[in-house]
Amino acid sequence: MPEELAKTNGTKGGNGRARKPGKLEASLRYQEVADMLMSGMGRPHIIRYCRDKWGIGEAAVDKYLTKARGFLAAAISEHREEMVAESFAQLQAISLSAREKGDHQSAVAAIREKNKLLGLHAPERHEYSHSIVQAKASQASSRLFGDVDDVEAPALPEPVIDGSD
Repeated sequence: MPEELAKTNGTKGGNGRARKPGKLEASLRYQEVADMLMSGMGRPHIIRYCRDKWGIGEAAVDKYLTKARGFLAAAISEHREEMVAESFAQLQAISLSAREKGDHQSAVAAIREKNKLLGLHAPERHEYSHSIVQAKASQASSRLFGDVDDVEAPALPEPVIDGSD
């Protein structure tokens, strides 16, 4: 029995099943699962780790994951300004290093990411020919309101026909 307890970190109950942890132990487990999530460990690895360490099944691990994600979300919302500042500083360092190395493409990418982080990244702008837009608007207006005699629709450009046949 002592070997079995050592393998499961003392979590086996008298019936061979995992015993329910106390509040403090559960809190420590949630924090450990949160640390695993932050380190990039995926769900399958976390399930395997928890099963091996605490003797718990997939459903229990999913509860731990839910609680750990809640902790992380709360921490992110509480410390968002600090996190943005840290990310900005990291991107600034990357940009500076890239410029010093003459890697202009990476420097521009870092600047672009800084702008996104600060909300300065403008959406892409699409240019349209004025006459095509007006023609489409006129067609849409005709469909909605019927033909209006006093509104003159601009003429569409004539198609170019290649006479090389």
